[in-house]
Amino acid sequence: LGEEFLREFGEQLARSPPLAWSAVVPQLLARLPHPDRRVRHHVQALLLAVGRAAPETLLYPLLSRQADAAGEAKGEKAEDASRAGCEEGGEGDDAVAEASRATPAEAASPPLADDAEVAGAAEAGVEAAATGASGRAELL
Repeated sequence: LGEEFLREFGEQLARSPPLAWSAVVPQLLARLPHPDRRVRHHVQALLLAVGRAAPETLLYPLLSRQADAAGEAKGEKAEDASRAGCEEGGEGDDAVAEASRATPAEAASPPLADDAEVAGAAEAGVEAAATGASGRAELL
């Protein structure tokens, strides 16, 4: 794509009302690991704008992504523990149960006190999701 097109595209995205994008937040989050740096930049900018305008629209999708990632990690630990137990002669059941238990911190999260905290949490979540999704700290 030409540089002039990309510049104009970015300007038009910046002019669009952030809340117009709130309905597609999950799809935008799914695009964070896009291989093209410029696409990642525009997606992150859109998510940050939505988060600043209405942070509550980002919190559930970001927390869901985080919970899904934690669940996948637990599942991998449980599979590893099960394999280890099978190889060692049946101790896998205890290891699987231990790996699948949720800690109290994972089971409940404290409520956020005010809009500033919600906005900060949403912005931090977008940045963390972008960093984790792309597998590298440098996004832009």
